[in-house]
Amino acid sequence: MFKYEEIYEKLSARIAESKPNQGFWTEMEVARHFRISRSTARKAMNMLYKEGAVYRKTKAGTFIAPARNGKKLAIVLPFERSNNHKIVDAVLENNARFGYEIDTFFSELNVRKEREILENVLRERYDGLLFLPSGDSEHAELISRFVLGRVPLVLMDIELSGFDLPLVCSDNEGGYREIVTRFIQKGYKKFLFVMPVAGTMNSVHDRYRGYCRALLENGIPVRSEYVFRSSVFDESYLSLSVKEQNVVQAKSARKLYEYYLALDDKPDAICFINDVSAAYFVNFLQRYDRELLDRLVIIGFDGLSMSQKLHFSTVCQNFYAIGKYALLTMDGLFAGETPKSQTKIGTRTVLWEKENK
Repeated sequence: MFKYEEIYEKLSARIAESKPNQGFWTEMEVARHFRISRSTARKAMNMLYKEGAVYRKTKAGTFIAPARNGKKLAIVLPFERSNNHKIVDAVLENNARFGYEIDTFFSELNVRKEREILENVLRERYDGLLFLPSGDSEHAELISRFVLGRVPLVLMDIELSGFDLPLVCSDNEGGYREIVTRFIQKGYKKFLFVMPVAGTMNSVHDRYRGYCRALLENGIPVRSEYVFRSSVFDESYLSLSVKEQNVVQAKSARKLYEYYLALDDKPDAICFINDVSAAYFVNFLQRYDRELLDRLVIIGFDGLSMSQKLHFSTVCQNFYAIGKYALLTMDGLFAGETPKSQTKIGTRTVLWEKENK
């Protein structure tokens, strides 16, 4: 038995003798009490966190979790990597107060796999679902079965067309409005917005609305030639393999480049709906036109680490808060409360200016 496992068992015995929501040792206190290293204490405590035996409160400490209440929740997300893990961390850490049994599933942005997961959630009779969909119009029949079966469902990030379900999402409009406004204040006036042809998702529309608001509030007209219609996220995109999606993204980057060159009055900034699309275009320019890359401001959205690596600006979403408030909304549904139709989470802008290069 490893040392941290021995400490874990001793801590578990102490928890068994304690009352729910009672304060518990911190990582540092565990290390001091057992005269062990901080890393060994951390491993032992992490075992307790993962099994839901204790929970953290920001600036308050660690507490004994209540016993499991018998309800079973499913979390369905597109990716295990990227920022989705922050949503999972938030749900698991905050769930310690409630004691729900939670299973997490990842669709890898594959519509067929996502459908199979949702069917399994229905078949296994989960008591509730926290769902970040791949798109806004898939699986209407399955979602209907959740609604008709009175299975509580809380959406994260993306609204589903036709369904009145509680949604926890970023302030997409406010985030895009802020980042464009900040560049306008720095003297930029011409912004090209890359809009998917199939851009029906609420987040896409909200980000475009924020872009338009920033321009109009600063006396700049919205020009039709400064909206590039990208075919990346058409109806077939999500059914493609990752390799095929990469090919589509690369082709879209080239088309955008050709469109930009054909404009008589060329923009000095290009706005993308997410960091991934922005990254593909930056990679394209790094290979084919570094001079243009040095002149252009590139704006993404999501706050992925690639934005710093590739030197473009972005709007950071608070995925931890999305997960936390999605769980709190679900707990309210179980308690019979009427939830907000939409809970918006604030964003943060990160600017990369050319003089920093």
